[in-house]
Formats: sequence, C-alpha cells, structure tokens
Amino acid sequence: MKPNKPVIVTLMFLMLVTLLSGQVFGETQIPVSVIEPGVKSIRVEESVTGVIKPYQVVNLSTKTGGIVDEILVEVGQRVEAGEPLLKLEQEELKAQVKQARAQLAMARASFKKIKDGASPEDVEKVRGAYNQALASYNGARKALNIIKDMYEDKTSQEQQLTAARTKLDTASKKLELAREQLKQTEVSYEQAEKSYKRMEYLYEEGVITESEFDKVKTQYENAKSALKSAELGLEQAKVNYEGALKGYNLVKEIYENPRSLEQQLLNAETQYEVAKANLQIAKANLDQVLMGAEEEDLQSARAQVEQAEVALELANIRLRDSVLESPFPGLIAAVNINEGEMAPPGNPVIKVVNLDKVYAEIEVSASTVTSLETGDLVRVEILPLANMSMTGKIETIAPDVDPRSRAYPVKVVIPNSKNMIKGGMYCRVYLTLKESNRGVVVPVDSVLDLEEKPYIFVVNNGKAEKRFIETGLINDTEVQVIDGLNPDERVVVKGQYKLTDGAPVKVVN
Repeated sequence: MKPNKPVIVTLMFLMLVTLLSGQVFGETQIPVSVIEPGVKSIRVEESVTGVIKPYQVVNLSTKTGGIVDEILVEVGQRVEAGEPLLKLEQEELKAQVKQARAQLAMARASFKKIKDGASPEDVEKVRGAYNQALASYNGARKALNIIKDMYEDKTSQEQQLTAARTKLDTASKKLELAREQLKQTEVSYEQAEKSYKRMEYLYEEGVITESEFDKVKTQYENAKSALKSAELGLEQAKVNYEGALKGYNLVKEIYENPRSLEQQLLNAETQYEVAKANLQIAKANLDQVLMGAEEEDLQSARAQVEQAEVALELANIRLRDSVLESPFPGLIAAVNINEGEMAPPGNPVIKVVNLDKVYAEIEVSASTVTSLETGDLVRVEILPLANMSMTGKIETIAPDVDPRSRAYPVKVVIPNSKNMIKGGMYCRVYLTLKESNRGVVVPVDSVLDLEEKPYIFVVNNGKAEKRFIETGLINDTEVQVIDGLNPDERVVVKGQYKLTDGAPVKVVN
C-alpha cells in the first residue's frame, strides 16, 4: 500500500510548527514572570520580642496606720481616680479634729479681744477699780494729814473730831441718796427692758416699724447705762463713807486715847503708802485698757492663732489620710489585708494597675538604639491574642545600657481602652530602622548576587537583559534600586536563575 502523500505532508508541517514554536533561529525561549516595579516606599524593620507591662502600677499603703474599718473594693474591680478603697477607724481622728477646731476658735477669740481692746463693760470695771483706789488713796492721805496735824498740834484734836463727824454725816447721807437712786434706776431699767423685749417681738413680727423699735432700743440702752452709772455711784459712795468712818474712828480714838497718837501716825503712813501703791497699779491698768494691747501681746496672740490653724490642718490631714484613695483610674490587682486587721504605716495593702494603656518593654542592641527616637510609631503584635496587631509609640529609651543584658531598655506605649491586653503577655515589636518614602523597589528574590555585584534581568524586545544595579535599603522581601532601573521597565521575578544576558524569553504571567 502506498503512503498517502497529503497526510505525510500534513504531519511534517505540524512537526515543523511544533519545532519552530520553541526555537528562534535555533535558540529555545525561556519562560519567565515579570513585574513593573513602579515607585513605592520601603522600610527596614527589626522585630524584637518583649513583654507587656501595665502603664501604671502602685502598691498603696496608709500613711498613719490604724485598724481597718472598711474595705470598699475587691480584686478586678474598676476604680476611678480619687475613689476611696479602704477606710481606717476614724472616731479618735474626728475627736482630734473637733478639739483642734475648738482650740482655734479660742485662739481667734483671744486675738480679737486683744486686738479690739477691752469691752465697754471691762473698761467700766477697770475705771471703777481705779476710782475706788483713788478714793482710798485720798482717804488715806487725808487721814494721814489729820493725824499729822493732831500729832503736831494737840489743841486741834477736838476741832478735828468735829470736822470728822461732820464729814461722816455727809458721807452717810450721800450713801443713802446713792442707794435710793440705784433703786429708782433699777426700776426704770426693768421697765425699759420689758418694753424693749416686747417691742423686739413686735418688730420681728412686723407689727411696728424699724424707727419705733430703734426709739425703744435707745431708751433701753440709756436705762442700762444709767443703771451702770448708779451702781458705780453707789460703790463710790460706799468707799467715801468707809473712808469718812475710818477717819472719824481714828480721830475719835486719838481724842479719847492721846497716848496712841504716835502709833496711829505710823499706821496712817503705812496705809497711805499701800493706798498710793494700789492707786498706781489701778492707774496702770486703766491706762493699758484705754490704750489697747501692746504690739508684743498682739504678736503673741497672732502666733497662737497660727499655731492653732496648723494643728487643725494637721488633724484634718490625718483624718483624710485614714481614707486610702486610688491615685489614677485602673483595676484592683490585689487586696492584702482584711477588715479589723492593723494596717501599719508604709505596708502595701492594695495594688492598683492602669491598663487603659500598656507598655511593651523590649531591649535592643547598641546598633539598633541609634536608629530610634522617642515618638516613633511602631507595629506591635500581641502573641496570645492571635497576633493582634496594634500601633504603639516609643515613649522612653534608656540612655544607658542594662549591665546584666548589655542591651538598652525601650518602652513602647500601646492604647488598650478595652483592657484586652493584660500584663505579662508576650509581644513582638517591629522597629523601623530606616525608611524611604519614594523609590524604585523590586522583590529581593529578583536580585542576583545581592551581596557582591547585584544585578537583575530586564525583558527588552523578547530578550533578557542583564542589568547591574546600585541598591539602597534592603529588607527581608524587597530591595530599593537607586540606579540602573526605571520604574516602568519589566523586571524578571521568576525564571531569572535560568537566564543569561541576551537569552530569548517568553513572558508567561
């Protein structure tokens, strides 16, 4: 059977087409994948493992110490800044505050009294004492003069006795008159007082006008002043009468017993000196009351007020310190005491942590720390939370190396408003060491001989062109090309290891 020529020709044509489809002038096309790198940013990162710590931790203790009266929180409870956590017994502290407040009131009243001077009543009392001392002095002086005259001129004794009797009678009449005047004044005062109290009630009820009430009030005050004057007048009349009686008895005794005249003279001189000294004291007291307090007295009284104010402030501080408060918003991490137990000052009793923000604490090498600055933003993965990614900010960078680890401690603060991140969790922090915001960037696998003379392959007119490049930043996945490549050129990213310069290629992606 002869071969079918058309079939043979067809088969040979198909074989030729198949052969030519993989060859170009006898060369095989190498399949490759390419990309156009374009312009993008690149960063060099270093990942460091760290541990999560609360943003704030405080072990609170009482300042004063005492018996725990009430614990107001429990572990895990949310608290706000200033919220009471624990109270000590306060009965004794409250009593100390009350006592200090009373002492301050006394000191202020004493200072006011010294500053304002004596009241009108006090002035009248001192003035009355002075008048009495003056009357006693005048009586003693007159008695001394009488005795001296009698001692020097015995013929005048009878005349002195008569004069003394007349003086005593006059003093007795004045005393009776003063008593009668006081009785009348007392009656007037009682009537004025009753009228004043009645009108005061009517005024408060709105029955009478203010001017009507002021008129009655003035009458009452005048009656009160008149009563005081009458009382002083009676006291003065008593003093004058006693002086006259004393003088009469003295003259009478001398008249009836002339031999005692010399002794009476000595007694009169002594009484005169005593009365003179008493008058000087009364005069000094009256002058001081009228002039007011001296500056030294004011300074002393003012110092006592200040001392009492400090004592009250200290008592209030001790009372406030008996309530332990949270210094910041947070969670109760531990309660180390029970109600009824003694809380010594300085011993930690409650632990509070703030997890609204947390720290990722890491340690970095000397070469890394030079690339970091406070305020840098970093990426943080929380490992126990399915590698949850957060953005943190570097808050502190230790200026000195840790002598144990020979590394530099760094703190990264992370927001944690829901408190999902807990203290003690492990994390991974990605630190940006270098960054370029704009440049031609290619995959790291597309660059050959990266460490020595880096080059890439670029597809140009169906052929692979070997292109030496100058590299910039390099990370685990990308390389920045500073020179040797345009962003719109096609770079071989798969199949590059089979290529040589000028090799025919077939782009398959």
